Amino acid sequence: FWYNRWNLFDFAVVALSVVEAIVVETQDQIDATDQMAKVGVNVNVVRLLRIFKILRIFGKMRSLQRIIVAISATIVPVMNTFFLFGIVSSIYAVLATSLFHESYPERFGSWSESSFTLFQVATGDSWATDIVRPLTAKPNPVMDRHLVEAFFCSYMIIIGLVLMNVVVAVLLEGFLGAIAKSQADQRLHESVV
Repeated sequence: FWYNRWNLFDFAVVALSVVEAIVVETQDQIDATDQMAKVGVNVNVVRLLRIFKILRIFGKMRSLQRIIVAISATIVPVMNTFFLFGIVSSIYAVLATSLFHESYPERFGSWSESSFTLFQVATGDSWATDIVRPLTAKPNPVMDRHLVEAFFCSYMIIIGLVLMNVVVAVLLEGFLGAIAKSQADQRLHESVV
């Protein structure tokens, strides 16, 4: 029991909890949390740290290890895809600001407002009812109603379908690579033993 660090941590948390309970019982007029704060120990925070015991699961379950290895192996390619997502969204935000700032200034009045609105469109959060339909209903001196619809449909196809599927493909490739590496390591370990 005493050689395992998690057991020692649990013992310390239980001991601190017992000390806190004793302080509460013995001193009715003094708040126990103030007393513990004077000592420099907040027992509730220490209790919350026990949640990290779940990390022990990663050492025991190979399937979780594979997922973590796959995610860590794909961080750079996924970040590159998000960078590409940001570039495409920025181009569309500049276009949207210049095209729609007069018709819908509360959504497209500046680049930042346009970027956030396009992020809402990319997530699929009521983009048709809150953004596109009001734009098509208002008169726009720059664009026809069908061009507004084509603008947002092209954005949804590029961002929502193509780039999101690229992220999934990169993650899947990393996952398959992690499985292959794990199986090769297991075969090597079995041949050595």
